[in-house]
Amino acid sequence: MEVRDLLFLGPLDRYRKNQVFPWSLVLDLTLAVLTSLNVLVIVAGLTNYSYSQFTVFNKLFLNPDVRNR
Repeated sequence: MEVRDLLFLGPLDRYRKNQVFPWSLVLDLTLAVLTSLNVLVIVAGLTNYSYSQFTVFNKLFLNPDVRNR
């Protein structure tokens, strides 16, 4: 493979030209999806705790009539 092809061709263009499967593209997409899912799971787990802290802060310092949703 020429240096010019390495620099200027994308993974799918290299696949079309050389018939070599773009494993790096598959790996990059898999890592992006798994990282996003991991972040979503962590945020979903902490959301209820954060809302509880917000409610307690409001009850203690701002407005004693705040109700839990």
